[in-house]
Amino acid sequence: MALLLAGAPAEAAERFFEFEKADEGGVPPGWSSLLAGAGRVPEWKILLEDVPPTLRPLSDKAPVVTRRAVLAQVSRDPADERFPLLAFDGERYGDFTAAVRFKIVDGVAEQMAGMVFRLQDERNFYVVRASALGNNVRFYKFVDGQRSAPIGPEVPVARGEWHELEVTCTANRIRVRFNGAEVLPELTDNSFSAGRVGFFTKSDTVAYFADLRMDYRPLQTLAETLLRATLEDQPRLLDLRIYGSTPERAAMHVMAAKDPAVVGEAAGEVEEGSLRVGGVGEAVVWSAAAGVAQA
Repeated sequence: MALLLAGAPAEAAERFFEFEKADEGGVPPGWSSLLAGAGRVPEWKILLEDVPPTLRPLSDKAPVVTRRAVLAQVSRDPADERFPLLAFDGERYGDFTAAVRFKIVDGVAEQMAGMVFRLQDERNFYVVRASALGNNVRFYKFVDGQRSAPIGPEVPVARGEWHELEVTCTANRIRVRFNGAEVLPELTDNSFSAGRVGFFTKSDTVAYFADLRMDYRPLQTLAETLLRATLEDQPRLLDLRIYGSTPERAAMHVMAAKDPAVVGEAAGEVEEGSLRVGGVGEAVVWSAAAGVAQA
């Protein structure tokens, strides 16, 4: 089993976030509004906005913009240490490249927008943001609510125009591109190995976000990796369940299975007995064409 696990890295995947199917004026399902710092609760909503195409038109007769759904932060609290966040709850990411387009629309106290990543909660995350007032791009992190010193150059950031921000995380290395140019030296930090991604603004900034895309290597638990490797090696198995426990759930339960519907089910007496006899931390139970076997 150890050899199977060592030879089974997760395959690369990609995901495009489109908001056209979400209701205008609301937040898409699977996203959560958070607030780092203090101040008024953020207001995120879907708006229809003119957005230029991601690819250059082939003809000068093609539309310059199209009316599309974008995610907008529209509340205007000028509190200095107010950081509205909108995080995707559906998946955590470790190694990835994330790119998003954004437009800073308005703001008096601040005009900032960017991306949060490897987010644990509203007190712990990385962020890269661009400022139209300061004309700069900065990276920093929040750890237990404390903000680090910013890192980044002076870069022209026009208000009212669409920009693209791209972040690549590989293990503890972070790279940043703004409008196609690498604007920061490669950064190294060990604070967060994985987490959620999302959008960021500051104070009274009004900003729009569109075309978030992810190229990533899916995170897998030990049980999920072992499951996939075993099924690839033994494709005739009719069923495979991996039992174990975690600090959050001490009772033995299904941690991964060929049938996803049974994940989370409590272990029965047979599985519990196998663990007591074997003295191991995980039990694998599968049904093969020849009958039922346990290990």
